[in-house]
Amino acid sequence: MAVERVYPYTPYTNEFIEEILGCMAYDFDDMNATQTALREAFEKIKDFDIIEKVPFSSKRKMRAITLSNQRTFVLGAPEFLTDNEIVLDRVNSYSYQGYRVLFLGETIDDINHPMALIVIHDCLSNDARSTLRFFNKNNVDVYILSGDNPITVSRVAQLAGLRKADQYIDASTLPEDDEELYNVVEHYHIFGRVKPEQKQRIIKAFQHNNHVVGMVGDGVNDVLALKDADCGIAMAAGNDAAKQAAHIVLLDSNFSSMKSIVREGRTIIANIEKVSSLYLTKTIYSTCLCMIFAAMRQSYPFSPIQLSLISSLAIGIPSFYITLESSSELSTGGFFKHVITTALPCALTIIIDMIFINILGNYLNFNTTELSTYYYLTAGFDSFLVVYIVFMPLNRLRTVIAIGLNALFFVIVLCIPDFFGIYSFLNWQYIGLIPLFAVSVVMVGIFKNGIYKLYTKKKYSPN
Repeated sequence: MAVERVYPYTPYTNEFIEEILGCMAYDFDDMNATQTALREAFEKIKDFDIIEKVPFSSKRKMRAITLSNQRTFVLGAPEFLTDNEIVLDRVNSYSYQGYRVLFLGETIDDINHPMALIVIHDCLSNDARSTLRFFNKNNVDVYILSGDNPITVSRVAQLAGLRKADQYIDASTLPEDDEELYNVVEHYHIFGRVKPEQKQRIIKAFQHNNHVVGMVGDGVNDVLALKDADCGIAMAAGNDAAKQAAHIVLLDSNFSSMKSIVREGRTIIANIEKVSSLYLTKTIYSTCLCMIFAAMRQSYPFSPIQLSLISSLAIGIPSFYITLESSSELSTGGFFKHVITTALPCALTIIIDMIFINILGNYLNFNTTELSTYYYLTAGFDSFLVVYIVFMPLNRLRTVIAIGLNALFFVIVLCIPDFFGIYSFLNWQYIGLIPLFAVSVVMVGIFKNGIYKLYTKKKYSPN
């Protein structure tokens, strides 16, 4: 922030106003952005004999000094220090232009007489707009909780490109009842004149409304909210208490660093979800088939050497690629939902296919090798269906990898079928695999859609 201008009121002279502002700027140790702007704009011209000081407080929204001659001066938010309509109208006119305004006054008979208005403007960093565009693109809603005038904050936020920055409210008008607050917070993106305990209540209200909340702050006033947020983020240049309460400290004190944090975090989550579906699909169908075929007193459909090829091409190599891929596209709304809607449909399809082939083989009197051929080729095809689903949305590289691994599987099986204990599939009697493959694709789609609807209905059921 930087001081734009000082608007004086008679009978106070510019020299006397600057002397008092210099005293206000340098005789207090509670540093913040406003204090820094005042020190850059004013010098300490005169040493006053101060007998009492009232430091700035987010609750009072002001600071004050009393001199030895019993004159008291206040500096802070105009709305909290005066009810002079003429002064407040001028304050509002500056606020609508995006300026912050401080009120300097002298207290006489418990009335704050205006001495000057200090007009301050926010200097937008070069990467402010690009940072907010990143959050908008990645569906991260940004809310501003500020102690300043909500009109001013709204205007500055609009200049920075914040989405829905015109939706603002004065926190002094927020309801005391928690249930009402839960509804109110959803309708605003800018909260002005916020007190420390209100920041905490607003954070809890968003969490109650099923939002995951990250709180960025740098002062003592942010400590309560930082502790209660799902992720508290402090600036290295901020207060020590804020840094102790936070989960993350931005060493460069730059909000644009949040882009890298969000991108990296989402990459990790997305990769874990995708890799887990590959492994869990095999775990589910292997466990179920083991129990089913044991109950039927039949041998397991696959040999270890057969599973080795499937595990390498349909799980190992795709997992390796996914782990190294820098993709921040979140594919699901949660780990369990991903398992239910991705791994389970594919596992069920493989289980049903194996049972169907077993019944078909008994009916058509397949020998062991014929039965193993049907089992293995179908399981291989279904396993690569999982790869295609996990790779969604497909790009050029993902498509090449998925198709290449699928083709490599069938080429290897075609070249050395005896090694895997099966027949070559270049035989007219295995033409029945084609409709079975097609049915498998349809089954995966039906199961995926049905399980998703069932899961969603159950999750949001009023019971």
